[in-house]
Amino acid sequence: MGSNYFRSRVLKEVESYSEKFGYVVKEVEVQSKNSSEYCIKLNEQNLLLKYKQRSTILFSANDLKEEIDSIDCVDKISIRKIFPFKIKLVVSYKVPMAIWQADKMFYFITTSGDVIKIRNNKNLSQFVLITGSGAHDRAMSLIKFLSEDKEIFSKISTAAWIGDRRWNIKFNNGTKLMLPENSPKEAWDKFVKLQQTHKDFKRWKYKTVDFRVINKIYAQ
Repeated sequence: MGSNYFRSRVLKEVESYSEKFGYVVKEVEVQSKNSSEYCIKLNEQNLLLKYKQRSTILFSANDLKEEIDSIDCVDKISIRKIFPFKIKLVVSYKVPMAIWQADKMFYFITTSGDVIKIRNNKNLSQFVLITGSGAHDRAMSLIKFLSEDKEIFSKISTAAWIGDRRWNIKFNNGTKLMLPENSPKEAWDKFVKLQQTHKDFKRWKYKTVDFRVINKIYAQ
């Protein structure tokens, strides 16, 4: 007789032992560390229906982890068996920080730089729209310094990656900021300071502000 036969016999014995002494799944708990309206919610009831009455001893946490890890918006998950009858999952989700337009398709870019599906259209206006080929690879570093000033950041509508080398920032009021290829953060910091101290910038008088030439600012 082959090893498969003996393995099958052992598994049946374990299943029988599990059922006899109550070591079967009767409860599934899902704890979300940072629940997100833009990700699939792991449903405790659905998971329980799938694994109910299965042997807790034979339950494979790794198999379930692999299955859930395949969901693009799940960041981390830990699964543990609490004997005799409980399975506990602790899940954290990826956090959207911007929307990336690739051709006619739209995706979220997360704080970790990953690209994930957009699963609902709720409150999408709160996200900056990122455009341009390859823009998603650079969006995380851009958003990091743009968001240092929350008030001005909240007025941004789009950020366009131009010529695979620099950014144009467009605001809700139509103002366009042209950042340089080199040291875009320094240019952004200067723009923020002007918005805070210069009366014409405070009033958003200028519709185009150009920082592309080093040590010069063109505003019109």
